[in-house]
Amino acid sequence: MQWGLALSQQAYEAIVGGVRKYMTEYFQFPKFCRTLTDAYKSCGFISKRDLHRDFYQHQKIGVELDRANSALIKQNLIQSSHRYPPTGGPKIHGWEWIGD
Repeated sequence: MQWGLALSQQAYEAIVGGVRKYMTEYFQFPKFCRTLTDAYKSCGFISKRDLHRDFYQHQKIGVELDRANSALIKQNLIQSSHRYPPTGGPKIHGWEWIGD
């Protein structure tokens, strides 16, 4: 009896672990705004490439990232900015945190 119970518990954990590994979490608009706000606060500047690389997979339709970023611009929390890489090269377009 204990052997069967242990086997079923192991099978359940394998199924749940597999789902978590391949499941994508989609952000709703308010949560997307909060997540982006936290990212901008912690980094100060996020390039366009890094923003899309880090948050593109959390979109369900494909417009949520742009909508959340536009909302932060309208709230005067971020602004468009350019930076030059420390090792030289072309300037990098992105947004910088200007909120409180």
